[in-house]
Amino acid sequence: MLGLPPAMYHVTETILFASLAGVLLVSHGSGHVDDDGVVINEVMANVAGRESGPGAPGDRNEFIELYNRSLQAIDVSGWIISDGDADDQIEAWMVQEQGEINDPDAVTGTTQIPSHGYAVILDREYAATDSMSDDPEPYDLPPQTVVLTVGNTTLGDGLSTTDPIFLCLPESPCIDTYGTPEIDDDGIPYDPGDGISMERLDPWLGDCEENWAPSSAAAGSTPGGANASATRIDLATVELDAVPQRVDIGDAVTLKAYVANLGRQTVDEFSVSFFRDLDLDYIKDSGEEIATATLPVSLERGDTTAVVHEWTPGTAGGTWIGAGVECTGDEDSTNDVASTFIAVGGQGAGVVLNEIMYRPLPSCSEWIELLNTRPQEISLEDFSIEDDDSARSHRLQSVFLASGAYLVLVDDSLEFVTEHSTVTPIAVPDGGLPSLDDIGDLLRLRDREGSVIDSVCYDHDWGGERGISLERVNPAFPSNDPHNWGSSVAHKGATPGKRNSIFLSQIAPRASLTVAPNPFSPDGDGRDDRTVIAIRLPSTRMKVRLHIFDPAGRPVRRLLEQEETGGEHSVVWDGRADDGRPLPVGIYVIYLEGLDDERGTAVRETCTVVLAKRLK
Repeated sequence: MLGLPPAMYHVTETILFASLAGVLLVSHGSGHVDDDGVVINEVMANVAGRESGPGAPGDRNEFIELYNRSLQAIDVSGWIISDGDADDQIEAWMVQEQGEINDPDAVTGTTQIPSHGYAVILDREYAATDSMSDDPEPYDLPPQTVVLTVGNTTLGDGLSTTDPIFLCLPESPCIDTYGTPEIDDDGIPYDPGDGISMERLDPWLGDCEENWAPSSAAAGSTPGGANASATRIDLATVELDAVPQRVDIGDAVTLKAYVANLGRQTVDEFSVSFFRDLDLDYIKDSGEEIATATLPVSLERGDTTAVVHEWTPGTAGGTWIGAGVECTGDEDSTNDVASTFIAVGGQGAGVVLNEIMYRPLPSCSEWIELLNTRPQEISLEDFSIEDDDSARSHRLQSVFLASGAYLVLVDDSLEFVTEHSTVTPIAVPDGGLPSLDDIGDLLRLRDREGSVIDSVCYDHDWGGERGISLERVNPAFPSNDPHNWGSSVAHKGATPGKRNSIFLSQIAPRASLTVAPNPFSPDGDGRDDRTVIAIRLPSTRMKVRLHIFDPAGRPVRRLLEQEETGGEHSVVWDGRADDGRPLPVGIYVIYLEGLDDERGTAVRETCTVVLAKRLK
């Protein structure tokens, strides 16, 4: 179950509030707001990312969406929006005052909401961002979305997930609310989760607990458009599992598609298709189908079911598998398909291309690193490596590769050992390595039966420079995903025979800092004399500053200064200042700042560490 409440559309009484910072005016109705008018349709109170700190989105990305249900345009200039703590007059978004919104579909300079149109009330500082701001202007507004703002720098007193919202006419009772402010013991308002809005299920029904739900949109919200949670018929393939994900030819794979009813009506019959998505278009094309099943299963609102199919791959190589659901009247096709990656090979399935030095320094040679991800040792005898221009395969002699071990394929062993004297094992294929193209090339690794067990079609834009290798982020991620590769950030420009410098166990959604031990006591007794600061970044390559500030806010230690690091990095601090003197006991602030020049993104993060003295 997804936890959505059962449909309930009959409300015998609704109490509507007028705000003006706490003055309540009560009226009674049938559960429907007026047949013509504007209603609160969506509320984003818990924006994605940090609530405070330098560059944090905080209340900058909060919004309230209005919907005009009437047959004529309505001017909301001067109307009041309130969270019960502060009242704000609604104004037009003026580019000359609030700045230009980086969205061509935003309609500014007006407070008129068209018939059956949407308006989004944004914080006045929504567009006031710079290169160091987290998550700047995150919303992709649909065409004809009217953008409004308020006279203050926050919506209300800064929206809280526990705040009700009031929409009032000037000097008049409220015409709509969110969060049932007249009922203290129901379940709303509540926190739907980081970066997820609360959506009204039916704009023609009143403000009651059963008429609101967290947005089911992939982006977490739908400002300026129809609410995702309001869709009446919507089946979605929310996940596709494949067990195992690396198999030999002839071994069975269990495919399990999870289908959820995200709409508001029970669906009595649907079909699920499994297919090989050879062209990566998320569509089941001719020749791609694995199996299709029609299920006369009643799936109620909020329910999830699993559809299982056992498949035996007949050909080797990596492939994307898709699962798509279909039902009559589905109103949202964007969530019908989920996919997963499967690697199929012969005996060598699990050996991957892991690092490529395709543009070495003039005095050095090209090389390719392999990694055995299987849980057991494997013989690579008669395996071969080739590129797109190879007239023949370059075969390996008898080489055994332990689980988790690396093998570096080189063209000239003496030349390689001169540069990397401690790297073992290495191997020279028959005829040497194929010549690697500086602007991009296709590499294939074949097992002894000739099946392709891994391949990558790299491009120079993926990374790798003169004397700097191209590293794989994670061997479990798809080989031909450009985001799964990047330039080495190791001091020597490469990491042959060891873990890649940009390795990530998973891509972090945001930057994070962890410190252990905390507290620590650098008193020379051999216990907790140093602390380790672990950094995780939402990028495989960033220029990082890591500074320590004392309790008075003064910088005392610069641990990293514009140093290029991978997605995971650790730094040791011994409790000393830049000049080497021991620092006094206290609570110190660790400040992280990272910049990804290629993607134009920046992150900032802080945490505290206690420098203590051990009790005698």
